[in-house]
Amino acid sequence: IERTKKITKKEEYRGYLKQQPNKRILGFKFHLLLYNLSKPGKDNRINNYFRKIGEEPVIYNRFLTEKSTNQLTQFLNNKGYYNAKVSDSVTINNRKATVVYHIDPNEPYIINTLGYTFQDSAIMNLVLKDTINSVVQKGDIFDLNVLAEERKRLELLMKENGYYNFDESFILFNVDSTGGNKTVDINILIKEFYDKESGYSGLHPKYKIND
Repeated sequence: IERTKKITKKEEYRGYLKQQPNKRILGFKFHLLLYNLSKPGKDNRINNYFRKIGEEPVIYNRFLTEKSTNQLTQFLNNKGYYNAKVSDSVTINNRKATVVYHIDPNEPYIINTLGYTFQDSAIMNLVLKDTINSVVQKGDIFDLNVLAEERKRLELLMKENGYYNFDESFILFNVDSTGGNKTVDINILIKEFYDKESGYSGLHPKYKIND
């Protein structure tokens, strides 16, 4: 993996590669060697054992390389790098393929404004008083993973304050990137409570200690 800018660890990129070389132990492909010790076409205990604890040779697949390139692009998009460019190149020498992924993330999108809309006004003060603990802040890089983290944080906040029926499905993020200059405006919509079984919609029920 070659990068024009370091925005995350290489190990995080590698999780999106659909093909990995055979694993090494102290620089040696030990598991591949064990697999190769088994004799093709022979099905007995020793050969089955070598195949079980060994590792098949990884055969280069152009389709999986293209899929990896697409996955890396999507990963960068999710982290706010919508103008990222990812390409790959392959060199073959002595029947061995070397794949290099070239990553140019370019500049990320930045959160310009952050606002809230409440369909249930009773929970407004609770949420707004806790915005200092929000993981989504104005000026941060727009990151879908961070939005998902904020969803979970708000769900926990509500449940810790007696709203035990509240879950992250009541939280929506409306994102507008039409303002230009690689910025986004985010509005967090917290919907009113809705119960499918009874058909009730309205204020979120808050539980209190009865006895």
